[in-house]
Amino acid sequence: MSNKYTDGLDQRYIQAFQGKDDKGNVKGSFGSADRGRYDAYAKATKGLDKDLAFKSLGGSGWGKEDQGRYDTALAKRNKAQADAKAKAQAHLESTKSQPAPTVTESPAPSVSTTPNTGSYEKAAALDIDTSQQQTVTQDNDIDTTITGNQNTVVNNQDNSIRQYGGNTKVFNYQGGGNSGVDTPVSAATMGGFYDTDDSPAATAKFFDLHNTLFQDAQKKFSTKGTEISSKYSNFDARGYDAGKLDSRIENSKLRSYDRATLAKNDLFGDQERYRGYRPEYKFGKGPDPIENK
Repeated sequence: MSNKYTDGLDQRYIQAFQGKDDKGNVKGSFGSADRGRYDAYAKATKGLDKDLAFKSLGGSGWGKEDQGRYDTALAKRNKAQADAKAKAQAHLESTKSQPAPTVTESPAPSVSTTPNTGSYEKAAALDIDTSQQQTVTQDNDIDTTITGNQNTVVNNQDNSIRQYGGNTKVFNYQGGGNSGVDTPVSAATMGGFYDTDDSPAATAKFFDLHNTLFQDAQKKFSTKGTEISSKYSNFDARGYDAGKLDSRIENSKLRSYDRATLAKNDLFGDQERYRGYRPEYKFGKGPDPIENK
């Protein structure tokens, strides 16, 4: 329960400095002696990190052992921050001289024309390379340094690499003797070289193209749920006092009675004003009794 001694204090300080019995149970309310212990602690830890000092507190007063724990914890924290900063700097320096990711595209469909030498077997034995190669180099480490309490950090990373295989059609044209009829364009058309690519790689490329475009458009919303939850999960929307609300409900009945009284006065006048001044009402004489004769 709050009082003048708890003004301006966090709940954790009230729990730490309030008097306790031998079993560690809180006794009484937070009083002047408890406030005195807190004031002495605040004076001894002036200029120190508040959170770190409170974590180092071993009892209800600040002593040499508490200061020793504080110095040790502060040294560890400073070392961790320095190591993280050095690691981030080293990573930054290493990426400056690192070449950018390299992607080698698949070769385009090739067309070779070889004059007719009279030996189709010799001309058909051309060495045409249809191999594909893709080289990707990535170094996408994420280093996050957090200082303080009750912070929320959300890191997301997508390192997807896609290769669809491409088109490896080869048109090896061996011309005939009649150049007016047998031409590379005619032969390629009749051979289906220019037909629509319906290979599994082409199908996957078409589907993944539009699916990836949709996913990329939605990436900006991917962390919104976590951000909103982190922002409002500890928010208490009850902006009312339960006691005041109950009192207002009870007083509404009295207000109704008061309004009824005012309405009666408007109609009949203030009758209560003349109470005691009016003569006592007396019944008149009753009728004579009826007798049988």
